[in-house]
Amino acid sequence: YCSGIDFEYIVLNDGSTDNTLEILEKYGNKIRIIDKNNSGESDSVSIGFNEASGDLLLVVSAVDPLFTEKLFTDIFEEFDQNNNLMAVYPDWQMIDAVGSVIKTIKVPEYSDDLLIGRCVTLPGPGVVFRKSAALKLNGRNPKWTYVGDYDFWLRLSRLGEIRHRPEV
Repeated sequence: YCSGIDFEYIVLNDGSTDNTLEILEKYGNKIRIIDKNNSGESDSVSIGFNEASGDLLLVVSAVDPLFTEKLFTDIFEEFDQNNNLMAVYPDWQMIDAVGSVIKTIKVPEYSDDLLIGRCVTLPGPGVVFRKSAALKLNGRNPKWTYVGDYDFWLRLSRLGEIRHRPEV
């Protein structure tokens, strides 16, 4: 919960075989659950893109918790002021199984040289991006099992600016 921000929570249960669905159902109408057969991360994320009603999207995987609302400070204004801005990505922290910080990852500023020339996937956890751009690209390509995010950011970078936000 972030004060003053109206979030829509869509949770895609991509064929889990544990008690995930049972846990999710305890949230009642606070979240929208899409329960589906396993089709991989790229396909599931793209379904979320299509189902979301908001203008800005954030994908949070099960292994990428958000510990603070700091990510959302002034983010909406950044997008409102720049129609060419497609995505904003932060630095992030690597944590252990109990949430203790192992190290902080300071991500470089976006550049084609790093993303294309050196295959460095710059945007990581916590990227906020435009739904319209994601849909224009038809989301993530489900044929890319291990590089779906890299391919998506690469294609998104052709539509406009991807900006680094140098804070965790």
